[in-house]
Amino acid sequence: MSENVINLFDMESDAGLQFLDKKSTVADGIYRPSLKDAVDKTKGYSSTVRFLPNVLEDGTLGQSAIEKHVHYAKLPDYPDLQGYYDSLINFGEKCPLTTLYWALKNSKNQAEVERAELISRTTKYYSYVLIVEDENHRELEGKIMIYPYGFKIKEKINQERTGENADSKKCNVFDPANGKDFRLIIKQSGDWPTYESSTFRQVSPLKIWDEEKSLFREVPTEWDEDKQKFLINSSKVQGKVLSYLKDKDVNLEDNSAKQWTEEQKVNVEKIIEVLSGKDFTFAKESIDNATTATSSNESIEDTSLVDTDSDDLDEFFGDD
Repeated sequence: MSENVINLFDMESDAGLQFLDKKSTVADGIYRPSLKDAVDKTKGYSSTVRFLPNVLEDGTLGQSAIEKHVHYAKLPDYPDLQGYYDSLINFGEKCPLTTLYWALKNSKNQAEVERAELISRTTKYYSYVLIVEDENHRELEGKIMIYPYGFKIKEKINQERTGENADSKKCNVFDPANGKDFRLIIKQSGDWPTYESSTFRQVSPLKIWDEEKSLFREVPTEWDEDKQKFLINSSKVQGKVLSYLKDKDVNLEDNSAKQWTEEQKVNVEKIIEVLSGKDFTFAKESIDNATTATSSNESIEDTSLVDTDSDDLDEFFGDD
């Protein structure tokens, strides 16, 4: 008998249980499409999702996306310092990590410019999505999850809103009656994933997942000639849609930026010490100063938050 075959009648204590060691990627409700999981690596990762409005528990409508500015400390020699740090600019405060990042990034010293990538920053947006189709993870189809995305996809959403899309018609893609499914296509571009091939499909009503029959049911709509758009007029259907969008297993607000813990503050002090070459006193003072409002010498706008390569850190997010 081959040594690779499990002996059914004299099993080792861990035989066949390796799956228990694999980290779950969906337990937290975050949708993390990754090229590593693509069924066909040559074609990339593809799926279809529907962006959903943020219906709060009281039935009111919240912001469709949460915006968050994040730093990722990638310091192999200091594993205890590695990880994500929400920038303090999320709270209208001066952030020592963001300040240091731009100081290094804008330096005339190439070594310092490269060092900036050790605390790379990105802007992420979090929205509810319905997984309409995902051949890479069929078990996710029909689930409402939270999708973190970057600048490129945010711009595609905005182009739909402004009418700069392919059909030149304005569209709120989060609208249950007049939104659009999103064909998400991730391909390899150099060392990073690219989303350029992703597109929104034609206007269509929301499809609600029927758990009992394991299929999607399209929400019935009616065309309103005066408003020139589709409406969900039936009070019964409105109640069903509202309930479906309100009663979720995930909470978008859980992904909002959070103030640093005391442990994170200490870690940031050490990160600044490592990357700036300054002594510990300088690092601690920069943290203490961060509790004050942004100074007149450096406004939040000065930090150039929007950059066109913010999707470059998606692989970091996918490795959580």
